[in-house]
Amino acid sequence: MTRQLASAFAFAWLICALGLLALLQSRLAHRWLDRTDKHHAMHAVAVPRLGGLVLITAGALSVLLVGGIDHATTLMLTISWVALLLACASFMDDILGLSPAVRLVMHLAAAATVTSASGLGLDRASSVTGVWAFTYAGLAILAILAIAWMTNLYNFMDGANGLAGFMGIIGFGTMSWVAGQHSQWSLALICAAVSGACFGFLVFNFPRARIFMGDGGSIPLGFLAASLGLYGYQHGVWTWAFPLLVFSPFVVDATVTLAKRIAAGARIWEAHRQHYYHRLILDCGWSHTRTALVYAALMVATSGYSLMLLPTRLGDGENAREIGDVLLYLAPWAVIYASLIAALEWRLRSARLRKNRA
Repeated sequence: MTRQLASAFAFAWLICALGLLALLQSRLAHRWLDRTDKHHAMHAVAVPRLGGLVLITAGALSVLLVGGIDHATTLMLTISWVALLLACASFMDDILGLSPAVRLVMHLAAAATVTSASGLGLDRASSVTGVWAFTYAGLAILAILAIAWMTNLYNFMDGANGLAGFMGIIGFGTMSWVAGQHSQWSLALICAAVSGACFGFLVFNFPRARIFMGDGGSIPLGFLAASLGLYGYQHGVWTWAFPLLVFSPFVVDATVTLAKRIAAGARIWEAHRQHYYHRLILDCGWSHTRTALVYAALMVATSGYSLMLLPTRLGDGENAREIGDVLLYLAPWAVIYASLIAALEWRLRSARLRKNRA
């Protein structure tokens, strides 16, 4: 099966790279360009934004070629189909533009579909009464919100060359390796294919962006990160905190930025340039390349550390003692992120003061 995982990665990389090369040489790519006059744009030159369509197609074809769904469970098939539907709907959003309300309903519906198929919390809520029923129902609601938020935040963080590509390679690659170690081959193959497709995309997006992922790529990638994380948790591959820590560079940046915007009374549904990676480029003068490489290095560190959160070492992370163990292992990274945020805020404040004096 190790050879199949390598094949899934290689096929996805090759299909994505060849598909993007063909797309860039066609007129189709230049019919829908990312506008440079958007207030959250980070590029001075218009760039095609249909890369996500090729990325998701490459991943899907690779999975089919290596037989990744031959023995897939109902939940895995549900995740796969919903991801493809999200990719199609988000591709239409790239072309036509959908309202924030429509996108939110779409993402919540996708999250609810997967949560319902997983039975998380709902199977137990139906068999108990009183406070426990509310507790398990609350768990299902939390899962829906978490999947919807991950779906969106991956899109929010796709704003600098190579950033989303590196996160996809490292994050899904880590999940593929761990799933393979636990003989969850459908999960491992799909994650390997997504990682390989992200690698194929990165060739054309880093260090210079010749094509963007667009919502058609970033939205289903965020959805898959959360949904496949849920799948692995339910099948005993990892604890609930494992995928959270693997993708934590994205999660922390997007979540802290959202909290700051809510506190400031900003319209949180509007696009902006206030994420930390935005500010590093715009205020501190970092290049897209430096920013992406720093985030990638951080994700390599969190992914390596997250291997300590596997069920074989910490249990499933469900009872009080195991939850305490998981939180204890997360504590060092909570301190690291708090320190990084404090240092970044100080540096950004200093950069703004220098600009004001100039």
